[in-house]
Parts: sequence; structure tokens; C-alpha cells
Amino acid sequence: MREVKYRDVLSVVGTLAMLARESLPVPAALQVARLMRAIEGAQRDVQMVQAQITKRYVEHGDDGQPLLTEQGDYQYANEVARKSAEREWDKLLDQTLMIDATLDPRTLDESQLTPETMYRLLPFLSEE
Repeated sequence: MREVKYRDVLSVVGTLAMLARESLPVPAALQVARLMRAIEGAQRDVQMVQAQITKRYVEHGDDGQPLLTEQGDYQYANEVARKSAEREWDKLLDQTLMIDATLDPRTLDESQLTPETMYRLLPFLSEE
């Protein structure tokens, strides 16, 4: 079991999707698949809370959809609502959870990974 932050979970989703499309040795592919499965629930939890925050603080149109600015950001009723939403979002992202999967960096030896990819994987790498 590994303690990670929700922030780390959201950060690694795209990296795992990229690795899932790669041809990896069986041990590495198995570890990536297990980690993907382990974070699915956490990712859903974050999306549910994000939807609640959006519903509470973002203005909505007649169709119930959140309104967006010209830049594509959510449109808040006022600055207080925006700051409150950001505070709640940051608080959620800093919460920790236990993940029952890690990646052994030795299984990734044959993979060509960028430093950015490794940075995103760091919270999920085993220390063995």
C-alpha cells in the first residue's frame, strides 16, 4: 500500500494511458495495468467532488450546463465564489489516499521514458 495525494492521481492518469499504449515487457505491463485499476476509483471520486464544486460555485445556463468564459474557464458568480471553489479544489487535491499498487522502476528498464514521465510516476514507484 502506498499513500498518495489525489493531486498525484490526476497527474499520472495521462502518463499511465500513454504507457498502456506502449509495448512493454510483461512484468511492466502488468504493473501498469494494476496501477491503472487501483487509481480508477480515486479518479471517479475526484470527478464527483469536482462536479459538486462546479454545481455549487459556477454559474449555469438554462439547460443546467456550467457557463464558460470566452477563454473556456468556468464562469463564477463573483470573485468570492471563484476563491471558494479554488480553496475546496485545493483541499481535495491535497487529501491523501491509499493505493494498493506500485511500479517497480526495474521493470521499466527497457522503456524509453522522459524525465517528465518519471516525475509523474515518482509517487507510485516502489522503493525496493
